[in-house]
Amino acid sequence: MIPLIYFIPMIFLVVLSILDIKTFDLEEGAFPSALTSGIVLICFILNPNPSIFILAVIIAIILLDMELYSGMADLKLFIASSLVMPSIYFVFLFACSMSVLAVPYKYIIKRYTNLDELPFIPIIAIGYMVTLVLIFL
Repeated sequence: MIPLIYFIPMIFLVVLSILDIKTFDLEEGAFPSALTSGIVLICFILNPNPSIFILAVIIAIILLDMELYSGMADLKLFIASSLVMPSIYFVFLFACSMSVLAVPYKYIIKRYTNLDELPFIPIIAIGYMVTLVLIFL
C-alpha cells in the first residue's frame, strides 16, 4: 500500500496537469509561480532531506539542459516530486521513468500537432505515478 505522504504531490500534479493542458494554447496560459513554489516548500517540509534536494536540483538542471522540458514550473515540480522519494535511488528511478515517457510523448505530440512547446507537467505526473508503482509493488 502506498503511504499517504506520496498522495499529496500526486494530487497536486494531477490538478496542475489538467490546468496545464487546458491553458496551454492560451496566450497568458501560465499559472502563478506561487503554486509551483508552494508545492516545493510543502514537499521539503514533508521530507527535509538536503541530499535528495541537492540531487533533485542537479538532475533537474541536467534534464533542462537536455531540453527534455523547458519551463521553470516543470523544474520546480520535478524537484518537489523528488523530495518525497524515500531515497536517492528512487530519485534516479523517477528521472529515468520520466525520461523514458517523455521521448515518445514528444514524438507523438510533435507529429500530430504543430506546437513548438509542449505541456510537460502531465509527463511528470505520469512518471511520478509509475515510480510509485515500481517502488511499492
